[in-house]
Amino acid sequence: MMAFDVEAYRAQAYQGKRVVVMGYGLYAHGSGIAATRYLAEAGAEIIVSDLRSQEVLQENVARLAHYPNIIWKLGMPHAMQDFIDADIVIKNPGVHKSSPFLAQAKRIESDISLFLYEYQAMQATHQHQMIAVTGSKGKSSTVSLLYHLLSEEPHACFLAGNITVSPLFHLQALWDKPHSRIILELSSWQLGDLAGKDLLKPTIALLTNLMADHLNYYQWDMRAYAEDKAEIFAHQGQDALAILPLNDLHMPYFLLKIKARVAFFSENALPSIYADGIYWRDERTLVIREHFEERVFPLTVSSVAMVRVNLANAIWIAHLMGVAFHDIQARLASYTGLIYRYQVIAEDRDHCYINDSAATIPEATIEAIKFHRTTSKQLALILGGADKGSNVVILLPWLKEVAYVYLLQGTASASLEAILHTSGVAFSHNWSDLSAIVHDFRTRFADQSVDLLLSPAVASFGLFSNEFERGRAFDEAIKGLR
Repeated sequence: MMAFDVEAYRAQAYQGKRVVVMGYGLYAHGSGIAATRYLAEAGAEIIVSDLRSQEVLQENVARLAHYPNIIWKLGMPHAMQDFIDADIVIKNPGVHKSSPFLAQAKRIESDISLFLYEYQAMQATHQHQMIAVTGSKGKSSTVSLLYHLLSEEPHACFLAGNITVSPLFHLQALWDKPHSRIILELSSWQLGDLAGKDLLKPTIALLTNLMADHLNYYQWDMRAYAEDKAEIFAHQGQDALAILPLNDLHMPYFLLKIKARVAFFSENALPSIYADGIYWRDERTLVIREHFEERVFPLTVSSVAMVRVNLANAIWIAHLMGVAFHDIQARLASYTGLIYRYQVIAEDRDHCYINDSAATIPEATIEAIKFHRTTSKQLALILGGADKGSNVVILLPWLKEVAYVYLLQGTASASLEAILHTSGVAFSHNWSDLSAIVHDFRTRFADQSVDLLLSPAVASFGLFSNEFERGRAFDEAIKGLR
C-alpha cells in the first residue's frame, strides 16, 4: 500500500485559503492555537480575531508569532468584512451558533472537525480505534481514568478534546503509530459544531448522563441540548458500540438516534432483557454482561474518589479494549484522580480540604456530598457563583447533611440563599475571597473534626473566569495555611 502524503493532503485542503480564527483562547494546547498552527503550517492565510487584548493573550501569541501568514487582530471588535471574505471560519466552541459573524461564513469548521477530516484520511492506511465520551457530568473523570487504564498497553493511547488538549496536537504521533487508540472528550458545543458533517465515527461512544446544564446557551431548550449530545452517535456504523445510561430519563430519545449496537450501564441491577451492559451488584462488585453472559469483577482497591458509574464505565471500556482484569486492578490502585474533581488538597489532624471546583451543576455537588458520606466527619461546603439555569432546588435534602455553608457572591445567590433558609443549615453569605473563607473555617471549626469542600453547584463567572481559575484560587488559599 502506498504511503499517504500528509503534506500534499494539507496543502490541497488549505494552502492559500483565507481563514478567520474566531477566538484564539488562553490555553497553550487549546482549540484556537491548535487550529491556527495547523492551518498556518498548511499554508493558509490567517486572520486571528479575538476580543481580548494582546496583553492578555501575549503568551499564546508568542508561540506562533514567527508565522508570516498570520495577521493578529486582538483587543478590537470583529470585522464583518473579514468573515465575508473568508473561505473558512474556525469557530471557538464557546462562540454561539447565532453569531451574526458566523451567518456570513461560507464554511465553518472547528479544531475537532479539522482533526477528523485528516483522521478519516489516515484510516485508509492505519487501524486506529476511537473512543468518544460526552455527558453533562462525569466525562472528564471517565476519560481520565480510562486513559490511565489504557496508557500502559502495547498500543499507544492519546487523550484529547474538551479536557484542554486539542486532538490536532496528536496528529503526528497518530501518523507515526498506526495501531493507536484516541480518547475524545467532547462537550455539547464541540458536538454541535460537527452536526451534518458525517465525520465523527467512534468505535465506542459513551453518554455518561444528560442533566440540565448549559441551558442558558440553549435558550432553556433541553431538546436542543440533547440534539447536540446525540451527534456523538449519529454517524456510527452497525459494528460500533453505543453506551447509554439505563436510568436516564432521556435514554429513549437517544435510542432513536443510534444505528450502532447498544449497551447500557446502571448503578443498580440491569434487567435481564438487555444483552450487554455493566452494573454494580454491591459496593465493591461490578458485573459485566456480554451477550447475556455475566462476569463478576470484584474490586480489590479500597477507594477511588469518583462517581461509581463513571468508574464502572472506564473499567468496562478498558476491558472491551482488551485490558486484563488483573492489570485493571493494579492500575486502579495507582490512579490519583483528576484535578478539581473531588481532589483532596491537604489534610491535618482535624480537617481535610477537598477541591471539587469542576462541580458546576447541583447534581455534581450532590455526588460529592454522597461520596463524603464514606467518612465519619462533618462537612462545611463552599457553594455559589453564577446562575446558568440549573435546578438548585434539588440540593435541598442534601444540604441537611452539611454542618455549615459558605455562599459565594454571584447571580445564583438569591436562589441558593432561599433554599439554605429552607434547609435550616447554618450559613454565611456574600463571600468573594476563598482565602478569607479558609481562614474563617479554621477559626470557626478549630479542634472540631470537619472537612471543607469546595463544590459550588453553579458556574464560576463573575468572581472567576472559569472553574479552573476558581480551583487554583482554592489551592492557593490552602497553601497559605502552611
